[in-house]
Amino acid sequence: QLSLDFFTFLENEGDRVFYYAPGSRSKVSVKKSFNKVAKLTKEYCEEALSATSENSRNLAWKKVFGRPFPNYTTKALSNVNVSEQFIEDQYEMNLYGHVSIECEIRKNNLLEALLSNLLGEGHDISTNRKLRFYVDEINNISHPYKIKWKIKNVGDEAERRGNVRGEILDDEGGSERFETADFSGPHFVECYVIYGNQVVARDRIDVPIHN
Repeated sequence: QLSLDFFTFLENEGDRVFYYAPGSRSKVSVKKSFNKVAKLTKEYCEEALSATSENSRNLAWKKVFGRPFPNYTTKALSNVNVSEQFIEDQYEMNLYGHVSIECEIRKNNLLEALLSNLLGEGHDISTNRKLRFYVDEINNISHPYKIKWKIKNVGDEAERRGNVRGEILDDEGGSERFETADFSGPHFVECYVIYGNQVVARDRIDVPIHN
């Protein structure tokens, strides 16, 4: 809870020109705002605190504290396909750009809702829906850049099926990704914009699915 409170404070603090260093009280300049990074990290803390299993909780805390955070291992989970990859292991991070993603929810090929609206109303996605994730907005990034995706299934049902996923996936063209709502869980999707050998923008959208 302390970590969540800390990153919530940073997200809401607003842009700062400098901070005072502990001890010396010298001024340390802020080169660029980290409010967006604080928001993402806060969401990772929320994911960890709401996780329904020790394995899911451990994976979420690894996103907060980095790869050195110890792995969770148990014989009961030895048959779970823990395939999650972390973009920080593949690219340098330099988040100067902006990207936002959206998702169309379709039933019988008819548009039912946009995920952002559904989340704003506090509702979950029903199963047996088709999902189209797409880049809704991208700013302050020069061409050529690449889009990559991460689809992460979370919860007991994902682990029971051995389908937690979490690999970093190349965009297949069109800056979009098609998925299906197959089973319950507090899943999520992340999108990364790669320029050169750096991640210059990222976004995440929660994908809560309920039978």
